[in-house]
Amino acid sequence: MTAAIALSLPRAALSGRTGRRVGLVTVQTGLQQPGELPAQITGPGIEVEGSADLTVRSRLPSLSLWVCAFGLAAVAVCLYAIGKATLKGCVIGVVMAYFIANWARQARVPTNRKT
Repeated sequence: MTAAIALSLPRAALSGRTGRRVGLVTVQTGLQQPGELPAQITGPGIEVEGSADLTVRSRLPSLSLWVCAFGLAAVAVCLYAIGKATLKGCVIGVVMAYFIANWARQARVPTNRKT
């Protein structure tokens, strides 16, 4: 998957947005021990948000994900066949390969349509 990300960056088109809000912020601790008072801090603060859209213009990331999916499925089945993995481990490996293959299937190169 790291290879797929590295292959998608050189020819990608990047767009994004950011935003921020300034105001009064309250932060409190999540889990308390029994008998402990909740810790809470209130004061001035900033909330920052951002998003980025990456348009991939190459089929190489998708192909590398397909190779990874088939490789993971093959390794999982081979390890089960030679007795080095349990059936549960084999099923988990094949399910993970299925998810990776779905990511590869959904990675499409955008078509340039003129309207």
